[in-house]
Amino acid sequence: METAHIPKQWMRWIQMMMRGDRDSATQYDLRGNVALTRTDAGIPTMNFGYWRDVAPTAKDALWAATQALFQLVGETAALSERDAMVLDAGCGFGTNARYLAETFGVQRVVGLNVSSLQLEACRQIARGSVRAAAINFARGSATCMPFADATFDKVVSVEAAFHFPPRQQFFAEAFRVLRPGGTLALADLVGPAPQNTWQRTAIAMLCRALQIPHENIYDLDVYRQQLADCGFVLCELRSIREDVLTRYQHWLFHQPVGKLLSLGMPMMMSSAPFLLYPWDYICLKAIKR
Repeated sequence: METAHIPKQWMRWIQMMMRGDRDSATQYDLRGNVALTRTDAGIPTMNFGYWRDVAPTAKDALWAATQALFQLVGETAALSERDAMVLDAGCGFGTNARYLAETFGVQRVVGLNVSSLQLEACRQIARGSVRAAAINFARGSATCMPFADATFDKVVSVEAAFHFPPRQQFFAEAFRVLRPGGTLALADLVGPAPQNTWQRTAIAMLCRALQIPHENIYDLDVYRQQLADCGFVLCELRSIREDVLTRYQHWLFHQPVGKLLSLGMPMMMSSAPFLLYPWDYICLKAIKR
Protein backbone atom coordinates (compact mmCIF):
# COMPACT_ATOMS: atom_id res chain seq x y z
CA MET A 1 0.00 0.00 0.00
CA GLU A 2 1.68 3.22 -1.16
CA THR A 3 1.95 6.01 1.41
CA ALA A 4 0.26 8.54 -0.91
CA HIS A 5 -2.86 6.37 -1.04
CA ILE A 6 -3.19 5.71 2.69
CA PRO A 7 -5.57 8.62 3.53
CA LYS A 8 -7.90 7.62 0.66
CA GLN A 9 -7.84 3.99 1.79
CA TRP A 10 -8.58 5.07 5.37
CA MET A 11 -11.64 7.01 4.23
CA ARG A 12 -12.92 4.11 2.16
CA TRP A 13 -12.46 1.77 5.16
CA ILE A 14 -14.45 4.12 7.41
CA GLN A 15 -17.18 4.39 4.77
CA MET A 16 -17.37 0.59 4.52
CA MET A 17 -17.82 0.31 8.28
CA MET A 18 -20.53 2.97 8.32
CA ARG A 19 -22.44 1.23 5.52
CA GLY A 20 -22.10 -2.28 6.98
CA ASP A 21 -21.73 -3.80 3.52
CA ARG A 22 -21.92 -7.52 4.42
CA ASP A 23 -19.46 -7.88 1.57
CA SER A 24 -16.09 -9.47 2.33
CA ALA A 25 -14.81 -8.51 -1.13
CA THR A 26 -14.92 -4.85 -0.09
CA GLN A 27 -12.88 -5.56 3.02
CA TYR A 28 -10.27 -7.67 1.24
CA ASP A 29 -9.93 -5.28 -1.70
CA LEU A 30 -9.34 -2.42 0.75
CA ARG A 31 -6.97 -4.48 2.88
CA GLY A 32 -4.97 -5.33 -0.25
CA ASN A 33 -1.57 -6.96 0.09
CA VAL A 34 -0.04 -5.11 3.04
CA ALA A 35 3.53 -5.50 4.24
CA LEU A 36 2.48 -7.19 7.49
CA THR A 37 1.13 -10.27 5.73
CA ARG A 38 3.60 -10.62 2.86
CA THR A 39 6.30 -13.25 3.15
CA ASP A 40 9.97 -12.42 2.72
CA ALA A 41 9.55 -13.59 -0.88
CA GLY A 42 6.58 -11.26 -1.39
CA ILE A 43 3.89 -13.96 -1.30
CA PRO A 44 0.61 -12.56 0.08
CA THR A 45 -0.92 -14.39 3.04
CA MET A 46 -4.26 -13.84 4.75
CA ASN A 47 -4.46 -16.73 7.23
CA PHE A 48 -3.68 -17.08 10.93
CA GLY A 49 -1.67 -20.26 10.29
CA TYR A 50 -1.25 -23.51 12.19
CA TRP A 51 1.68 -23.12 14.59
CA ARG A 52 2.01 -26.48 16.32
CA ASP A 53 5.48 -27.09 14.83
CA VAL A 54 6.34 -23.51 13.86
CA ALA A 55 8.12 -21.08 16.18
CA PRO A 56 6.49 -17.61 15.99
CA THR A 57 9.93 -16.00 16.04
CA ALA A 58 11.35 -18.09 13.16
CA LYS A 59 12.22 -16.54 9.80
CA ASP A 60 9.15 -16.22 7.55
CA ALA A 61 7.16 -17.92 10.32
CA LEU A 62 3.72 -16.82 9.09
CA TRP A 63 4.26 -18.46 5.70
CA ALA A 64 5.46 -21.69 7.31
CA ALA A 65 2.41 -21.71 9.60
CA THR A 66 0.12 -20.92 6.67
CA GLN A 67 1.45 -23.89 4.71
CA ALA A 68 1.01 -26.07 7.80
CA LEU A 69 -2.65 -24.97 7.90
CA PHE A 70 -3.08 -25.89 4.23
CA GLN A 71 -1.51 -29.28 4.96
CA LEU A 72 -3.84 -29.86 7.90
CA VAL A 73 -6.96 -29.13 5.83
CA GLY A 74 -5.72 -31.24 2.92
CA GLU A 75 -5.05 -34.18 5.23
CA THR A 76 -8.44 -33.70 6.92
CA ALA A 77 -10.08 -33.92 3.48
CA ALA A 78 -7.91 -36.97 2.63
CA LEU A 79 -6.93 -35.36 -0.68
CA SER A 80 -5.06 -37.45 -3.23
CA GLU A 81 -4.44 -37.91 -6.94
CA ARG A 82 -7.72 -39.85 -7.09
CA ASP A 83 -9.67 -36.62 -6.60
CA ALA A 84 -10.70 -35.37 -10.02
CA MET A 85 -12.27 -32.06 -8.92
CA VAL A 86 -11.66 -30.10 -5.72
CA LEU A 87 -13.20 -26.74 -4.88
CA ASP A 88 -11.40 -24.20 -2.69
CA ALA A 89 -14.23 -21.91 -1.53
CA GLY A 90 -13.09 -18.41 -0.60
CA CYS A 91 -9.66 -19.12 -2.05
CA GLY A 92 -7.93 -15.88 -1.01
CA PHE A 93 -4.77 -15.24 -3.02
CA GLY A 94 -4.78 -18.75 -4.49
CA THR A 95 -1.91 -20.03 -2.38
CA ASN A 96 -3.96 -22.88 -0.93
CA ALA A 97 -5.18 -24.00 -4.38
CA ARG A 98 -1.59 -24.10 -5.59
CA TYR A 99 -0.44 -25.93 -2.46
CA LEU A 100 -3.14 -28.59 -2.78
CA ALA A 101 -2.39 -29.21 -6.45
CA GLU A 102 1.35 -29.52 -5.87
CA THR A 103 1.33 -31.38 -2.55
CA PHE A 104 -1.61 -33.77 -2.85
CA GLY A 105 -1.60 -34.24 -6.63
CA VAL A 106 -5.33 -33.66 -7.10
CA GLN A 107 -6.25 -33.65 -10.77
CA ARG A 108 -7.92 -30.23 -10.76
CA VAL A 109 -8.44 -27.50 -8.17
CA VAL A 110 -10.92 -24.66 -8.71
CA GLY A 111 -10.62 -21.60 -6.50
CA LEU A 112 -13.75 -19.51 -5.93
CA ASN A 113 -13.52 -15.87 -4.81
CA VAL A 114 -15.58 -12.67 -4.84
CA SER A 115 -12.56 -10.33 -4.62
CA SER A 116 -11.30 -9.02 -7.98
CA LEU A 117 -8.02 -7.88 -6.42
CA GLN A 118 -7.34 -11.32 -4.97
CA LEU A 119 -8.33 -13.12 -8.18
CA GLU A 120 -5.68 -11.16 -10.09
CA ALA A 121 -3.08 -12.37 -7.59
CA CYS A 122 -4.49 -15.90 -7.76
CA ARG A 123 -3.78 -16.19 -11.47
CA GLN A 124 -0.28 -14.76 -11.13
CA ILE A 125 0.56 -17.19 -8.33
CA ALA A 126 -0.88 -20.16 -10.23
CA ARG A 127 1.18 -19.35 -13.33
CA GLY A 128 4.34 -19.96 -11.31
CA SER A 129 3.28 -23.49 -10.36
CA VAL A 130 4.65 -26.66 -11.92
CA ARG A 131 0.99 -27.77 -11.98
CA ALA A 132 -0.46 -24.55 -13.38
CA ALA A 133 -2.68 -26.46 -15.82
CA ALA A 134 -4.45 -28.14 -12.89
CA ILE A 135 -5.37 -24.85 -11.15
CA ASN A 136 -8.31 -22.67 -12.20
CA PHE A 137 -10.20 -19.80 -10.62
CA ALA A 138 -13.75 -18.52 -10.85
CA ARG A 139 -15.41 -15.34 -9.64
CA GLY A 140 -18.50 -15.96 -7.57
CA SER A 141 -20.09 -16.26 -4.17
CA ALA A 142 -19.76 -19.33 -1.97
CA THR A 143 -23.45 -18.92 -1.12
CA CYS A 144 -24.55 -19.00 -4.78
CA MET A 145 -21.92 -21.06 -6.58
CA PRO A 146 -21.64 -20.93 -10.39
CA PHE A 147 -21.31 -24.72 -10.64
CA ALA A 148 -23.66 -27.56 -11.53
CA ASP A 149 -24.90 -30.09 -8.98
CA ALA A 150 -22.52 -32.93 -8.06
CA THR A 151 -19.46 -31.33 -9.70
CA PHE A 152 -16.80 -31.84 -7.01
CA ASP A 153 -15.28 -34.76 -5.10
CA LYS A 154 -14.16 -32.50 -2.25
CA VAL A 155 -14.90 -28.97 -1.07
CA VAL A 156 -12.36 -27.27 1.18
CA SER A 157 -12.29 -23.82 2.69
CA VAL A 158 -9.52 -22.26 4.75
CA GLU A 159 -10.55 -19.49 7.12
CA ALA A 160 -13.24 -18.04 4.89
CA ALA A 161 -16.61 -19.57 5.80
CA PHE A 162 -17.19 -17.15 8.68
CA HIS A 163 -17.44 -14.39 6.02
CA PHE A 164 -20.08 -16.11 3.89
CA PRO A 165 -23.48 -14.40 4.18
CA PRO A 166 -24.80 -16.58 5.74
CA ARG A 167 -22.52 -19.55 6.42
CA GLN A 168 -25.43 -22.02 6.49
CA GLN A 169 -26.19 -21.15 2.86
CA PHE A 170 -22.58 -22.06 2.05
CA PHE A 171 -23.13 -25.44 3.73
CA ALA A 172 -26.20 -25.95 1.53
CA GLU A 173 -24.30 -24.96 -1.62
CA ALA A 174 -21.34 -27.18 -0.71
CA PHE A 175 -23.75 -30.09 -0.27
CA ARG A 176 -25.31 -29.35 -3.67
CA VAL A 177 -22.06 -29.20 -5.66
CA LEU A 178 -20.53 -32.26 -3.96
CA ARG A 179 -20.93 -35.70 -5.46
CA PRO A 180 -22.56 -38.37 -3.27
CA GLY A 181 -19.97 -39.49 -0.73
CA GLY A 182 -18.06 -36.22 -1.19
CA THR A 183 -16.16 -34.48 1.60
CA LEU A 184 -16.36 -31.00 3.08
CA ALA A 185 -13.23 -29.98 5.04
CA LEU A 186 -12.88 -26.61 6.74
CA ALA A 187 -10.65 -24.52 8.92
CA ASP A 188 -13.00 -21.90 10.32
CA LEU A 189 -13.32 -19.14 12.87
CA VAL A 190 -16.24 -19.53 15.27
CA GLY A 191 -17.53 -16.62 17.34
CA PRO A 192 -19.98 -17.38 20.14
CA ALA A 193 -22.79 -14.93 20.81
CA PRO A 194 -21.69 -12.00 23.03
CA GLN A 195 -22.40 -12.37 26.74
CA ASN A 196 -22.00 -8.80 28.02
CA THR A 197 -22.01 -5.18 26.92
CA TRP A 198 -18.32 -5.10 26.06
CA GLN A 199 -18.60 -8.20 23.89
CA ARG A 200 -21.71 -6.85 22.15
CA THR A 201 -19.84 -3.62 21.35
CA ALA A 202 -16.75 -5.49 20.19
CA ILE A 203 -18.60 -7.88 17.89
CA ALA A 204 -20.67 -5.05 16.40
CA MET A 205 -17.44 -3.28 15.45
CA LEU A 206 -15.75 -6.45 14.19
CA CYS A 207 -18.71 -7.49 12.05
CA ARG A 208 -18.34 -4.19 10.21
CA ALA A 209 -14.53 -4.03 10.15
CA LEU A 210 -14.03 -7.65 9.05
CA GLN A 211 -17.31 -7.99 7.16
CA ILE A 212 -18.61 -10.89 9.25
CA PRO A 213 -22.39 -11.39 8.99
CA HIS A 214 -24.05 -11.12 12.39
CA GLU A 215 -25.98 -14.32 11.68
CA ASN A 216 -22.65 -16.21 11.67
CA ILE A 217 -22.01 -15.44 15.34
CA TYR A 218 -23.05 -18.59 17.20
CA ASP A 219 -21.57 -21.47 19.16
CA LEU A 220 -20.49 -24.95 18.08
CA ASP A 221 -23.84 -26.56 18.92
CA VAL A 222 -25.53 -24.34 16.34
CA TYR A 223 -22.66 -24.97 13.91
CA ARG A 224 -23.15 -28.74 14.15
CA GLN A 225 -26.90 -28.42 13.76
CA GLN A 226 -26.58 -26.29 10.63
CA LEU A 227 -24.32 -28.89 9.01
CA ALA A 228 -26.82 -31.62 9.87
CA ASP A 229 -29.75 -29.55 8.60
CA CYS A 230 -28.00 -29.25 5.23
CA GLY A 231 -27.58 -33.04 5.03
CA PHE A 232 -23.98 -33.52 6.14
CA VAL A 233 -22.76 -36.27 8.44
CA LEU A 234 -20.11 -34.77 10.70
CA CYS A 235 -17.07 -37.06 10.98
CA GLU A 236 -14.65 -34.82 12.85
CA LEU A 237 -14.72 -31.42 14.53
CA ARG A 238 -11.97 -30.25 16.85
CA SER A 239 -10.79 -26.98 18.27
CA ILE A 240 -7.26 -25.97 17.25
CA ARG A 241 -7.49 -22.53 18.83
CA GLU A 242 -4.31 -22.77 20.88
CA ASP A 243 -2.26 -23.82 17.84
CA VAL A 244 -3.77 -21.05 15.70
CA LEU A 245 -5.02 -17.89 17.41
CA THR A 246 -2.87 -17.94 20.54
CA ARG A 247 0.39 -18.50 18.65
CA TYR A 248 -0.61 -16.06 15.89
CA GLN A 249 -0.96 -13.36 18.53
CA HIS A 250 2.51 -14.27 19.78
CA TRP A 251 3.84 -13.81 16.22
CA LEU A 252 1.92 -10.53 15.81
CA PHE A 253 3.40 -9.00 18.95
CA HIS A 254 6.91 -9.67 17.61
CA GLN A 255 6.35 -7.70 14.38
CA PRO A 256 8.08 -4.36 13.77
CA VAL A 257 5.90 -1.31 14.35
CA GLY A 258 6.34 -0.29 10.71
CA LYS A 259 4.71 -3.48 9.50
CA LEU A 260 1.78 -3.03 11.85
CA LEU A 261 1.31 0.55 10.66
CA SER A 262 1.10 -0.71 7.06
CA LEU A 263 -2.43 -1.87 7.94
CA GLY A 264 -3.57 1.72 8.33
CA MET A 265 -4.88 3.32 11.52
CA PRO A 266 -8.64 2.78 10.93
CA MET A 267 -8.05 -0.88 10.11
CA MET A 268 -5.85 -1.38 13.17
CA MET A 269 -8.23 0.34 15.58
CA SER A 270 -11.42 -1.28 14.28
CA SER A 271 -9.85 -4.76 14.21
CA ALA A 272 -8.14 -4.54 17.62
CA PRO A 273 -11.12 -6.01 19.58
CA PHE A 274 -10.53 -9.23 17.66
CA LEU A 275 -7.60 -10.02 19.95
CA LEU A 276 -9.85 -10.00 23.04
CA TYR A 277 -13.07 -11.59 21.79
CA PRO A 278 -13.51 -15.27 22.87
CA TRP A 279 -13.16 -16.83 19.40
CA ASP A 280 -12.77 -20.51 18.75
CA TYR A 281 -11.01 -21.92 15.69
CA ILE A 282 -11.97 -25.33 14.38
CA CYS A 283 -11.00 -27.95 11.83
CA LEU A 284 -13.75 -30.25 10.59
CA LYS A 285 -14.64 -32.98 8.14
CA ALA A 286 -18.17 -33.80 7.01
CA ILE A 287 -19.52 -36.21 4.38
CA LYS A 288 -22.40 -35.96 1.92
CA ARG A 289 -24.26 -39.26 2.29
